[in-house]
Amino acid sequence: MSKSTEELAKLLIDLRERFVAELDERCDFMESLVLSMEKNPYSKNQYNELYRRVHSLKGSGGTYGFSSITAGCHQLENLLTECPPEGKLPSTTANNILAYVDLFRRVKEFPHDDKGQIEICNELESLSKRVMKKRWLVMVAEESPMLRSLYHQALEHMPVKIVQETNGLSALTRLIQEPFELAIVGRELYALNGIAILSALRVSNSNRRHIPAILVTSRDVTSAERNLFHNVLKKDEHLAGNICQEVEKVISR
Repeated sequence: MSKSTEELAKLLIDLRERFVAELDERCDFMESLVLSMEKNPYSKNQYNELYRRVHSLKGSGGTYGFSSITAGCHQLENLLTECPPEGKLPSTTANNILAYVDLFRRVKEFPHDDKGQIEICNELESLSKRVMKKRWLVMVAEESPMLRSLYHQALEHMPVKIVQETNGLSALTRLIQEPFELAIVGRELYALNGIAILSALRVSNSNRRHIPAILVTSRDVTSAERNLFHNVLKKDEHLAGNICQEVEKVISR
């Protein structure tokens, strides 16, 4: 290893350790803000500040290799998007947010232990199920705004929570790390196409690698490509009805 490489590796270790050392302070701030938002009506500025803090923590977690923090912050952002930008946090919502913050704190117990990170990820999955209750967490990986809107409208009567990604690589990362139960994937996506996403997911070590997935495309697919998916749907005038039918089959099993 060259001297410059060693110096870079040492710098990254130092930054990672500094991040861990500052984690309690960041969690303390979020906890204090959440408790205030539960006790008294909160302003849009407070809501935005909490969301910004979570988003910043997610970025830092990704930079320094803490996948449990990245996955947890994604889930917490989803939870916050369901809260009004002004008002008062219900106690149940506040408790759920604080449960995520408590898990973030635990990361400092395993700064260099992959098994510890996996343990936290498993707890995050349990927490997500509790927060989501009986709703299915669905990844929609699609570039087209028109199709994303169509899926929302078609599935709004079903017990699902839709999370959207337009970047294929981001969609794959989240599918591997987070407790999604179904994926609806477009073939053409930025950075990584839908076929590549499912090919990588199926051979990953993620415990979500076998989740059902639906490919939506206007092109023909090979038998090998088709085998990656629960079903393949055509982009045509029947798509909304077909999506409803396929999702209904999956969540009714």
